[in-house]
Amino acid sequence: MKKDPIILKKIGNKKIYIHKSHRLPEYRKLFPFYDRALPGICQSVKEIDGHLTLIDVGANVGDSVALITDKVFGKFLCIEGDKKYLPVLEKNITKFKGSTCEIEPNYCGDGSIQDLSVINVGGTAKLVTADSSENTVSNVKTLDQIISSHPNFKSTNILKIDTDGFEINVIKGATKFLQSTKPVIYFEFTPEFYQNLKQDPMELIVFLFKAGYESALFYDNFGRPIKIVNLSDISSIKYLISQIDKQNIWYYDILVFHNLKPKYSQIFTKALLGFSNISTLQFDKLKLNVSNQIITISQLKEKLFDSQAELQNIISELALGKHQTRKQLNKIKSLEKDLESTIKNQEILQISLQNIYKSNAWRLLSLYYKVKDKFINK
Repeated sequence: MKKDPIILKKIGNKKIYIHKSHRLPEYRKLFPFYDRALPGICQSVKEIDGHLTLIDVGANVGDSVALITDKVFGKFLCIEGDKKYLPVLEKNITKFKGSTCEIEPNYCGDGSIQDLSVINVGGTAKLVTADSSENTVSNVKTLDQIISSHPNFKSTNILKIDTDGFEINVIKGATKFLQSTKPVIYFEFTPEFYQNLKQDPMELIVFLFKAGYESALFYDNFGRPIKIVNLSDISSIKYLISQIDKQNIWYYDILVFHNLKPKYSQIFTKALLGFSNISTLQFDKLKLNVSNQIITISQLKEKLFDSQAELQNIISELALGKHQTRKQLNKIKSLEKDLESTIKNQEILQISLQNIYKSNAWRLLSLYYKVKDKFINK
C-alpha cells in the first residue's frame, strides 16, 4: 500500500492534521472561493436562530468544521466511516476550541445498496458497489438511526452532505429527521457519480421537493453562486446539469431551505450580495492592477526610448570615431610611403657617396688637403 503521511497544514486560520495527498490546500490556493461558502452560510444560520447545530455527513478529517469555526462556534456531529480519516478527525476536533464536537464512526446511507466498498482518492473517500463480498463495508447506518444515538442533534439547523456520490442515499435515510427538524441542507451534487450507481440525479431533486424544499441556490464547484432555482423547474435544473463539462464546471453544491422556514431565504440574498461585493472588489483590484501595469509599461517605454537615443549617440560617436580613425590610418599610410621614399633616397645617396669616396678625384683632393695642412699655415 502506498504511504500517505499525515502532516500539519494551515487550513483557514488553523493548522490541522491532514493527509499529504489531500487536495484541499491546493484547491484553496488556486481558487479564491473554493470551500468558502459553507462558513458564511453557517454564520447566517446562527444569526437567524441564535445557535449553530450542524451535522457533517462525510466529515473526512474535519476540514469543513475547521473552516466554519474560524467564523462561528457551534455544535458539530461529524459522521465519518473511513478508517483512514477517523484517527485524524479525532485529533483535529480537539483543536476546535469554543465548539463541541461528537463523532459517529459510520458511513451514512439508506440500506438500499448492500454490497459497498470504499475508494480513497486525493484525500477523499467514496462508496461504490463492491466487486466482491470480501471488500464490502458493514458500518453503514441511516441518518435517522445516527441521530437517535446523538440526542443533542435533534435540533440540528443545518445538514451538510459531501459523500462523493452517495447523497441520494443519505437523504433517503433521513426522512424522519427532515420531516421533524426541517434543517437547511447544503450538499454536493455530482450527477456522474449517481449514474455510476445506476441512480437518476433528478431523483434527489424530486425527493427534496416532495419533502417541502422548493428554493435552491446552486454553486459551482469553485464556490461561486450561480443561480436560484425552484426545484420544480426541471428544465432549468437539467440545463444546469448539461453545463457540467469537467472544464468550467465539474459538479454543483446546492443550498436548500424548507418552505415552512422562509426566514432562511435571506441567506440566499446575503450569499449573492456577498459574492457580488467580493467580485466588485476583485474587479477594482484587477483594474488597479491593470492601471499599475499600464504605468509600468509606459515607464519602460520611456526608458527604452532613452536607451535607444543613447544607443544612437553611441553609434554616431562610433561612426565619427571610425571616420577619424580612417583618416588617421590614411595619414599613417602616407607617412609610411614618405618614409619608404626617404629610405630609398638615403640608400641612393649612400651608394653615391661610396662611389665618390672610391673615385680618383676624391683621392687627389684628399692628398691636396693633407699637403695643404702640412705646409701651409692654417
